Amino acid sequence: SLQNGPADGIALVEDGNRGAHIIHFLSYEGSVEAVDGPAKDLKSLDIEVNESKDSSVNDSLGLSGASFEAYRWTEFLNAASPGRLNKGQRFLEW
Repeated sequence: SLQNGPADGIALVEDGNRGAHIIHFLSYEGSVEAVDGPAKDLKSLDIEVNESKDSSVNDSLGLSGASFEAYRWTEFLNAASPGRLNKGQRFLEW
């Protein structure tokens, strides 16, 4: 589980016909190395944005921008948005 503490990570995995493919392996509060699962032995990319000891349950870390290349990691203070787009985030239609 992800929690407010040192170095937590999560992998986004595509499970296709040729087996698992790691799309992203991200972490916050430092890098981690996966010890099991599809990302085993891979080192995560630290997003370099952290919550502080004073963060509330209404704060969150997330992306803002219009595409992965243009996204930037942001701490949203008192603006957690479970199930909705983050403030400043938009999806482009193809």
